[in-house]
Amino acid sequence: MKKLEFDRVFSYNIDDECWNSTSYMLPEHIEDLRTIQEFCDVFDAEVNKLEADRYQLGTEIAIMGDNSVDKLQERLKVVLGTDPLSMEVQKNATLFFGILLRSTLASKRVLQEYRLTKEAFELVVGEIESRFLQPLVAPGEIIGCVAAQSIGEPATQMTLNTFHYADISEKNVTLGVPMLREIINGARKIKTPSISVYLSPEASKTKESAKNVQCALKYTTLRSVTHATEVWYDLDPMSTIIEEDMDFVKSYYEMSDEEVALEKITPWLLRIELNREMMVDKKLSMADIAKKINLEFDDDLTCIL
Repeated sequence: MKKLEFDRVFSYNIDDECWNSTSYMLPEHIEDLRTIQEFCDVFDAEVNKLEADRYQLGTEIAIMGDNSVDKLQERLKVVLGTDPLSMEVQKNATLFFGILLRSTLASKRVLQEYRLTKEAFELVVGEIESRFLQPLVAPGEIIGCVAAQSIGEPATQMTLNTFHYADISEKNVTLGVPMLREIINGARKIKTPSISVYLSPEASKTKESAKNVQCALKYTTLRSVTHATEVWYDLDPMSTIIEEDMDFVKSYYEMSDEEVALEKITPWLLRIELNREMMVDKKLSMADIAKKINLEFDDDLTCIL
């Protein structure tokens, strides 16, 4: 967090005469904070520790990529022992977790953001302790079997999930054992890379605006909007032998703004029938497609629509 955001979330503006925390503190408690120095010292010590965590996180852990974690509480032990080496290992093993714990359960956030009573706060602390100790491995635990089961069960579910997407063209992802193989081997080139895009508030107001963003982002090919293609040999392209196209071909040559070089037109033509539903869904017009085709092939063809 930046300093301004940090102060807003964690600090109490007790010295400010305009400070009003009645939305989350009782008036008598506010008065105690302003008059009893011992209470102020407790909150100051909390903020000072959070500032130290913030500094250490920004200058040591985040910079060096150290994934160690700070201690949760004294009773939460990963490494048992009171000798200096065990205590140092215990501290390093829970360093990052302690920073996260203190910032999440800071007193101002508990009062203002979470609105926890004393009983609710104690319940949360007890739940954290219970879940922290639950995954610790006991001496003699058959960790190989547990690890194999932990990987095998999700892999089975992931493989089953692939059948659920069998008829969904939009859901093209690697699942099951192939995905696990990519993760374990650290594959540099994954088969189906994906990304989650979150819309800004302005783009998420309506379904139509969200659809516009989707259409602008998604890569669309001519094949995805084509219903059928045919190759014809047409000796007179200006009047055409294709009955369905006679009217619009005639109109094209009569109303075209540009002169058409008939000597460059061969009898061979590629007739593309577009999928109207897909065109509407992707917000495309025939003019858009014709423009892209002409841009790609330049003078090698003439596109009539």
